[in-house]
Amino acid sequence: MNTTVTSKETILEISRDLVLKGGFSAISMRAIASRCNIAVGSIYNYFPSKALLLTATIEKVWKEIFAPLYQQESFRSFPDCISCMFDTIRRGDQKYPGFFSVHSLNFASADRKQGKEMMERFFDTLKETLLLALKNDPKVRPEIFEKHLSRELFVDYIFTLMVSLLLKKQEHCTPLLKMIESCIYENPNTAGGTSPADE
Repeated sequence: MNTTVTSKETILEISRDLVLKGGFSAISMRAIASRCNIAVGSIYNYFPSKALLLTATIEKVWKEIFAPLYQQESFRSFPDCISCMFDTIRRGDQKYPGFFSVHSLNFASADRKQGKEMMERFFDTLKETLLLALKNDPKVRPEIFEKHLSRELFVDYIFTLMVSLLLKKQEHCTPLLKMIESCIYENPNTAGGTSPADE
């Protein structure tokens, strides 16, 4: 049996593959060591605990899921950004069944603090993407944002609603898009272009 493994990244690739095929319950130090053809103890040289390995694996899955979104240079509108983000997460959850809801439950035990911080970083990045799309949407009524409703607060509320729809396994977010358009556009029916909610 070999005593070394190609890299830390190799372990994460195998761990991700186990999640893809069998869900998070398929991850175990023994299973990964077997796939790497190394002793179980060698895995701990790279990941001192299963919790750290799980957190790193979840981060790798998050990056894979959101790669298409990060490659998008710009959006036609704020609703278009919401629609794209919703579909990206939904497709990711289909590829990794239960990932979007299950990963947060995994953080409830083991290395909770590190897992929570990692998840919040990803969520903050998504909110920054939404905020930029909102600021760049020329059809948004500027007067709706003032001291009691900032763009940041609006994005935070919308993001929370979107996550709620995803956790409920909704197939689309059309009602949310319609609500957004009613709030931010002077006349949603003549806002210009094709609304994601109408596609």
